[in-house]
Amino acid sequence: MSAEPMAGEAMPDAADSLRTLVEETVADNRRALIFVRGGPGTGKSTAFDSALFALNGADTASACTVVRIHCGPHAAKQPFWLGRAFADHLGLSGVAARQANPLLEPGSSKIRPALWAIAERTGSRFTRIRHGAAEGPSEAATARLPTTEYTVLSGLSRLAANVMSTGPLVLAVDDLQWCDEQSLRWIDYVLRRSKDRPLIVLATVCTPAPAAVLGVAGDHLSADYGRILTLGPLDSGGTRAMLTKGTGVVPGPEFVEASRLISGGHRGTLAQLVRALSGAGVVPTDESIGQLHHVAMSVIEAHAAETMAGQPEHVHHVVRAIALLASTDIELVSALSGVPTRGVRAGLEFLRDNHFLASSGDGFRHELVRVALLSAAPDYEVTWMRDRAARLLNDAGLPAEVVADQLLPLDVAPEPWMQTVLRDAAREASHRGAPKDALRHLSPLLDQSPGDLRLRGQVAGIVAKVNPGEALAHLRAALELTSDPRSRAELAIEFGHSAIAVQAAQEAMDVLVSAADALYTALGVSVATDVPEGADRELCTRLEATVALVGINGRSTLTRVRERLAGVPEPVGDSAADRYLMAMHAINRVIAGTEPEQAVALARAALPLDLAGYSTPATSIAAVTFAVADESAQAVDALNVLVDNNETDGALWSLCQSLGMRAHMRYLAGEVSGAITDARTSIKIAGDEGWGPSAIGSAGLALALGLMARGELDQARETLASVVDVDLAESPFELYVWVLVDAMLRAAAGDSERAVKQLRHCGRRLEEDGVTNPLLLPWWAEATLLLAESGQARSARPLVEYGEDLVARWDVPRARALARIARAMVSRGTERIDLLTDAAVAMESSGAMLDRQRVEYLLGRELLRKEQPKAAREHLRTAAEIATWCGATTAAATVRELLVSAGGRMRQGTGARTDILTGSELRVVELAVGGATNREIADELFVTSRTVEVHLTNVYRKLGITGRADLATVLPKLTGMRRGSLDED
Repeated sequence: MSAEPMAGEAMPDAADSLRTLVEETVADNRRALIFVRGGPGTGKSTAFDSALFALNGADTASACTVVRIHCGPHAAKQPFWLGRAFADHLGLSGVAARQANPLLEPGSSKIRPALWAIAERTGSRFTRIRHGAAEGPSEAATARLPTTEYTVLSGLSRLAANVMSTGPLVLAVDDLQWCDEQSLRWIDYVLRRSKDRPLIVLATVCTPAPAAVLGVAGDHLSADYGRILTLGPLDSGGTRAMLTKGTGVVPGPEFVEASRLISGGHRGTLAQLVRALSGAGVVPTDESIGQLHHVAMSVIEAHAAETMAGQPEHVHHVVRAIALLASTDIELVSALSGVPTRGVRAGLEFLRDNHFLASSGDGFRHELVRVALLSAAPDYEVTWMRDRAARLLNDAGLPAEVVADQLLPLDVAPEPWMQTVLRDAAREASHRGAPKDALRHLSPLLDQSPGDLRLRGQVAGIVAKVNPGEALAHLRAALELTSDPRSRAELAIEFGHSAIAVQAAQEAMDVLVSAADALYTALGVSVATDVPEGADRELCTRLEATVALVGINGRSTLTRVRERLAGVPEPVGDSAADRYLMAMHAINRVIAGTEPEQAVALARAALPLDLAGYSTPATSIAAVTFAVADESAQAVDALNVLVDNNETDGALWSLCQSLGMRAHMRYLAGEVSGAITDARTSIKIAGDEGWGPSAIGSAGLALALGLMARGELDQARETLASVVDVDLAESPFELYVWVLVDAMLRAAAGDSERAVKQLRHCGRRLEEDGVTNPLLLPWWAEATLLLAESGQARSARPLVEYGEDLVARWDVPRARALARIARAMVSRGTERIDLLTDAAVAMESSGAMLDRQRVEYLLGRELLRKEQPKAAREHLRTAAEIATWCGATTAAATVRELLVSAGGRMRQGTGARTDILTGSELRVVELAVGGATNREIADELFVTSRTVEVHLTNVYRKLGITGRADLATVLPKLTGMRRGSLDED
């Protein structure tokens, strides 16, 4: 029979499965071996007892003999202990073996000597017989009967056969791993000789099973009468079932998972925990996890105290050493505890037997277990052990972070080697992307040496990854500690990067300019490019790039820094500092709205070939340049790398900001759902870290835009309101975007007049700040559309001319299209159609899909007004496809309504990307996703293979994918997809 694993099942299911199997096997009236295996606490004995209890109450119980035997450590020391227990159960031990009994016939001449031998020769060594010949001299029993192993095997098997003559025999052995070897050989012997007899051996074995057990059971388990049932630790379903039954409340998913981890899936431990939770009145909701940990700690401590009581002193030493080291390395534990390795192994067995260790045996099942075991030791002993452990681990050459874990609870690091370990541990943590751990390692050193400049700088650099505002405090202190111009320049650069996050541009500019002046004076130069090649040149270049970055992020510093940047020549090298400065020259062109080709070239040069070298400042600026230059796909690609790098580095602040920026780029590219996901992830990170509103500015604005595109206007307004912050006025570009989004929401609510006023005000602010790029914030185009739609085309003409002047200097497809749209809105007749047609052609080269959707809609609407329905349907259908692909449900619904009025056929949309597919395309996609080849699809649909290829090509184009491999990842489940497709057939 095949094995039937039941790892992870809830206890009721495991018991039911075993009970059913035993009952069916007994009913078959044939030989069987049922092997129930699992680790400690997996419920083997409970399922075992449940199956036997049910069997006793079954219809077959009267004709079935059930012999239940529990083995223990004592069994391993007594030859044929299992046979003796079998005889005891049948009432044939001692004197009864000499009396008349139906079970002794036939074969009493074999049975009696065997019973006599195992009854009175307990502890003696039996000589094993093979092929009827003794391998050594037999030893006479007290009754002068032969006592060879063969005699006992044969006699006990004869006895079992007599029992089976009255009905099935169930030999149920719990904890078979404790059985002596002779008893195991008897099980093997009797199974082999019961081919046509109803013998059912039901045995539980704790894994890992001893080799002797596996050797005996192996052949039988591989035969058709062998079954293996594996009980593993409880999974989430089993844990949930026990919690629900014990508390009377369906637990929350996080509560379930926490309970599973604390108990290690151990049924007995979980049962204790459930009783304690019920007694404490804890309701198992996700909000009660703190209470769960508190109750669990009490349960674990009580269990630890109970099991440790009475244990030898060396076991206490071993357990505490393992708990302190959080390691089961025998040599290390021996060195720390002072207990020989043999004693350490015994201590490990004690921990395993009492389920303190995980099922794998290489660590504690939960951190609470380790803490509970360690808390039983006196504080002075734990302190001494930590100091000794740190020295042992350091001498053994273990990683610095492992050694530091022992030093940190000591709060002080008085010896130089300890300080070195903590610094190295901080570097290791930073390299693996764990800045918070790095700070934890450096905190004791900073408390000891607050005036250490190098340490202050290292701490500030790490803190900046998770809390730039706090980093500024460290950097201010560090700047006070040094007058060296190079050191101050390095610190000023870090200060500038952190200051951007908290809108402290003015303070940062003062620090940076002061540091630059001091450094240039010390070097005897006036600008960075005058510095000879080398470290000083790199430092000066980074300094100037940081000045520019900080300056453009503050309204009060924007004009000043642009004037300064104009006097800094563009770098020609390829160092990280050169690329950083190239990015700043690129964004300066973007702000000015001139030379888009040169701006893009500089932005591309700012990105290194090595993806790991993408720095946050240069990459972010390059991405903005790409987006404004109508290269949105390249902007998203750059930010994808930056997001990945920040995740790897653990730089949460930068990750939060880069996700917010990518949300904007994805929105521009028409990925509304992706933009919303990025924005919400960014906001969640900020919330989890407790950062203020300034952390969510960019993400909040992107989220509001995405929600607005999906028609969720109330949520968009709530999101926009959450972005309002006193510091927003100093953050120019976020302020401009906020005004634009607010105006769009007002327009959507029907207040076009107020929206136009806000847009005009935004335009004036941009002019005051010298921002003259038509696409950095196309307020003029939005205002023109609102005025034209409200019948105020004449008032919009100055805005059109203003926009056209800007576009003449920043002539990229999207800007050109917006200018044509704006001009069309103040024109009439065929001129309007011609201008919109030009705009649609221009947008074919643009990645701004939402703008492309809008121009197709406007053109289709105008053609319909001019009574050209056929041409109108073509553009409206394109607009519908794009809106659906983007997830812009509001626009999709508007276009769908107009398309139907133009005579187009349209099914109700579902909001899925597949809405843009025709019925035929959907039928092909369903089969393709299912794995059918083009030929098979053609045969199924009664079309040619060429038709299938055409349909698939159209699908790839509409969904923006490259081939079949992407279908499954892009499309949702296809059930009911046809309901929402465009009907072009």
